[in-house]
Amino acid sequence: NPRTAGAAYTLHQPGGRTRKMRLRSASCQISILGVIFLFIFTAYSTIQGFASQLYGEALASEMESTLYATFTLACFVAPAVTNTLGPRLTLFLGALGYAALVAASLLLAIVGAPWCRGVVVLGGGVLGVGAALLWTAQGRLMLEYSDGTDQGRLFAIFWALFNCSSVVGGLLTFFYFSHHSEEAPVSLYLIFLGCIVLGGAATALLAPPHTIARPAASASASAEQRVAAAAPATEDAATPLPLLPPAARGGSTWEGEAKATLRLFGTRRMAVLFPLFWYTGFNQPYQLNTFGDRFFDSRALGLELASFYLAEVLGAALAGWTLDTASTPRAGALRQLAAFGLATSAAYALALSVEVPAARAHWPTCSTPRLQLGEEGVAVPSLAFFLWGLSDSQVQAYAYWLLRQLHSGGDELARAVGFYKMVQSLGWSVGFLLVPSWRLPPLVQNLATAACGALGLALALRELPPARIDSRSSSPLLRVVRIEGERVDESAVESAGGALQQQQQQQ
Repeated sequence: NPRTAGAAYTLHQPGGRTRKMRLRSASCQISILGVIFLFIFTAYSTIQGFASQLYGEALASEMESTLYATFTLACFVAPAVTNTLGPRLTLFLGALGYAALVAASLLLAIVGAPWCRGVVVLGGGVLGVGAALLWTAQGRLMLEYSDGTDQGRLFAIFWALFNCSSVVGGLLTFFYFSHHSEEAPVSLYLIFLGCIVLGGAATALLAPPHTIARPAASASASAEQRVAAAAPATEDAATPLPLLPPAARGGSTWEGEAKATLRLFGTRRMAVLFPLFWYTGFNQPYQLNTFGDRFFDSRALGLELASFYLAEVLGAALAGWTLDTASTPRAGALRQLAAFGLATSAAYALALSVEVPAARAHWPTCSTPRLQLGEEGVAVPSLAFFLWGLSDSQVQAYAYWLLRQLHSGGDELARAVGFYKMVQSLGWSVGFLLVPSWRLPPLVQNLATAACGALGLALALRELPPARIDSRSSSPLLRVVRIEGERVDESAVESAGGALQQQQQQQ
């Protein structure tokens, strides 16, 4: 193959060409993508964690609820935008959405007029649209940069860099509030805006997926070889495969995909998993805002957020090890759900031990003195915060892993992931609506969030993956390969191979 031979050759050329090929390697491009998200989410994750203190409870709740409402709705059109404009331009436009909220917050800090509050809510809505574009483009780039053999490694690189954004943001606010007051943090917003601008500018460094440098062995596998591998071995190698049925080919519109995603609400599987998916979005408004903003002062909260997201990274690593080393998919699921249940139960029990005294003293606001670092009593809420970070990454890693187990690939998997993100976003939106204590007392928020987690865990035990995956199973698991630039269901290729085998038996 002249093209693959040339690609293999250029990998070993000295000088500038070698550096160029390294820059266009999948690992390098995923690292650039991770750094883009590190810059953008250093700003956004910190604003989200400090929302109640930066805006006040009411405005923070309205802004976050608007954000996740528009995020949910924009998920239906984001794929069409990404396919039309391309993932790199869509990624840049998504970053501008995040800049809109920071700019609106800066306006509020400088002007302080009542009408600026509406601008902040509008900025949250624009960010929601940007988030849908950003994450849709990220998902497409992540898949297309991979050659199918390195998805786990590339995801690990991206996830580590992405979660470092919250650690950096937590440390940044810790040092900032150590030397500045909490009122109108203009300079902090300017730092955040600069981070997002740098992240958006870095999208220019992303290479188109078709230009990614591949090892010769990876690039040499032709489409014909992949089709032939799906068919049974025959003595007559010259016999052509039957034509694939039209239903096997892609090309559905975004309207059709949106309708197909909505239809998942009526399936038993997704109805059972709905509470668990809901909990992955509903949990953090209480944990980060209602609990964190009430029990820690600004300086302490900066380190607590760093601890929370370090626990996210640790929990994801533990979840990956738990699921990958299990003897069967079902055994891995049971082990992971048990770990999630233990960490989550311990976290809510610790939080409840400090919420109850606050509720007895000041009902219904449950107000409590905000703790400083080193102060007596800070250890219990700090441990709860750490365990929440640990359990959150575990349940999200399990959700993605379970979808991959139940939907092996193709359009069905895309719809399942879309359903998951939509339900998660709805959970976020409702959670932020309930953050103000005058809408729902913090003690009740604790109990309601814990109950959602317990219900999701109990129902998830009813929708476990099979003990063993049988590649010959008739279950609707789709695996997708790319043949001559078109998306084709591998199940259809296997059906074609089966038809060929039946035809030869008749002969």
